[in-house]
Amino acid sequence: MRELGVKVVVSELDIDVIPRARWWADGGKYREELAKVDPYRDGCPPEVLQRQAEQYGQLFRLFRKHADVIARVSFWDLHDGQSWLNGFPWRRVNHPLLFDRSGGPKPAFDAVIAALRNSSNQALPSILSATPTQSDLVIESKGGPVNYKAVIDRNRCGNIKELHLPANGGPVVSDLNGIFFFGVQDHEYTLRGWSGRAQCIQSSSADVLSQKPGEVVVRVKADATGTFKVISTDQAVKARLAGILRGYQEKTVEIQRICAFKPDRIELTDEILWVHPNTPFNCIEWTVSFLPCCIQSPARLVKGVVKASFYPVGSGGDKLPKGISYPFTAENLLKNGWKVSLLTTGASFDLGKSDLFLYEGPWQQDWHQSSGFKYNLAGAPQGKPVTVKTELVFAKATLAEMPPVVTIYSPEPEARFRDEKGEVAKYKLGDAVKLRASAVNADGSPVADRDISWEVRIDAWWKRPPVILHGAQGSCTLPEAANDEERAAARERELLAILKVTVKGNNGTEATEHFAMLVARD
Repeated sequence: MRELGVKVVVSELDIDVIPRARWWADGGKYREELAKVDPYRDGCPPEVLQRQAEQYGQLFRLFRKHADVIARVSFWDLHDGQSWLNGFPWRRVNHPLLFDRSGGPKPAFDAVIAALRNSSNQALPSILSATPTQSDLVIESKGGPVNYKAVIDRNRCGNIKELHLPANGGPVVSDLNGIFFFGVQDHEYTLRGWSGRAQCIQSSSADVLSQKPGEVVVRVKADATGTFKVISTDQAVKARLAGILRGYQEKTVEIQRICAFKPDRIELTDEILWVHPNTPFNCIEWTVSFLPCCIQSPARLVKGVVKASFYPVGSGGDKLPKGISYPFTAENLLKNGWKVSLLTTGASFDLGKSDLFLYEGPWQQDWHQSSGFKYNLAGAPQGKPVTVKTELVFAKATLAEMPPVVTIYSPEPEARFRDEKGEVAKYKLGDAVKLRASAVNADGSPVADRDISWEVRIDAWWKRPPVILHGAQGSCTLPEAANDEERAAARERELLAILKVTVKGNNGTEATEHFAMLVARD
């Protein structure tokens, strides 16, 4: 066209979020099945909107590259509610344009604007910046293939309280580098504390050591205290310790951190000195806390050529799978298509003595998904600082490694367990519960019903096999107590219904999504 001097007009542009190629395949034999597909009638999941935005961005970078021969680009209607794709080739709620049904801009709009503003066709280097506020330091990496924003809380041991990945998206992490420190004394009591909890912080500062276009380095200094918990069952010991430990406010640890922010990663060096004189330092937990509905379980642990899936477990973590040992990489796949990899790169103690990974069930953490390392400090010299080096690496997940993205619509979000005082159960034992979920493969196609299953069980009736159902939709009656042991458990504690959706992707991956809700006895 350029040689002919003819301008190109791109017209009627939209990007369907519901694949429709099979409508015309094999003489239309799938049409009856597809006519029932309406996965996004209650709204389009953020991860699907993000993939759509990336596709729009790719298109407009191409248009920008050939702007000299493109006269105009136009869309087929203004917003999603007006789109012809709500009724073609079958009726369903679609989301193909730059503006949603209320006329608000979608991530696709931002992607188009970003593509048009960048007039260069060459890959640009990342530019890192540090902006102080009254209580935080805001670090941004922009311009390169990985854009992220991290917010350091200067008043809480330099914990990164927000991570935006990508930088122009919403936060996906509420605590990126939390430290839990723990000591135990002769099986009598424990002393523990958290770097991100205000009640533990005695002093804290964070300052920029250096700033270059390709790197920002921040130094953190903090003192923190902890809380005691008596674990002895001896009544005399408990009485003796109560008077000694009550009101403890002395310094427990001194923490120094160096945080090096680079274009696609954050490198952290944490030095922790345990200063409490009478309690040995036993372990450190180093975790990332992902915000609700941001991460797609399971985590993937990688050691050389060995890869193993790791599913949510109880408090304190669980044993590493066969073939995985410290140091290893923990890959966390986000629903928006990004990947956050955690790895230990060095330590002043013997990593070989550590054999647990932390991936606590999200209903135990206010629906945040924690993921991280548990370091055993057995044999580490007391009275000397311990050092651990970790990296967080950010990248786009490939189509081959990205699991299906799962969304649970029923039970309704209001029924989700909140662990709040006075919480009222929405269901009781014996009630029928409607189940509905959707799942989208990495390539954007909906997952077939045959590849979706549910497990339903009551906590703490773990000896009973779960109820198994197949398909994206169904109904399940919450099982009642079947024996004296289960009836006793029902009297002694709150009951939770734990629902798990398992989905098999068309790329060989597997995804799980959990839902927990308080259940009344009658």
